[in-house]
Amino acid sequence: MDKLRFATFTWPNNPTNMTLKCTKNLKDFFVPNNGTNLQNYGQSARILSGEGEFFSTSAFVSYFKLFNLFKDNTPKELYIPGFVTYSAYFSEFTLLGEPGPESIKYSFTFVEDIFTEIEHSGPNSDTASTFNGTTIWAISNAYNIPVETLIELNPSITDAVLPPNKELILKK
Repeated sequence: MDKLRFATFTWPNNPTNMTLKCTKNLKDFFVPNNGTNLQNYGQSARILSGEGEFFSTSAFVSYFKLFNLFKDNTPKELYIPGFVTYSAYFSEFTLLGEPGPESIKYSFTFVEDIFTEIEHSGPNSDTASTFNGTTIWAISNAYNIPVETLIELNPSITDAVLPPNKELILKK
């Protein structure tokens, strides 16, 4: 499975739980003689939060690499396995409990930078061929295409693991 990635840091093991919160900015206004009117002001920034644990003799190295990225106040690329890459701020990083000799538990929060568009780099092709064990998430990541778009373009996809030698459409 793909790994969570922020800037130059790739998680050695994915967090034990993650929550991606997507909301819309809705406002309810009172209109005289007409009741209320609901206005949609668009999508709010996505918020990714979660918890995990670094294991092994490199647990402290991983923790401090991530902590150094947290100290940087600029948005960076955030890749969530199975989703598109987007620019985000590392807004919270918490040490949970007492660290052990080879384990550190932590929690984190990333908030989307809605003003920065990421330049997606990936193979420039209209189709992709699968091989034994290819997943929809791997294709999504390799070609910077949301999983939802791949499914929409390829309605025959019925499973996360794709059959070998299948030609997938990548563009409309």
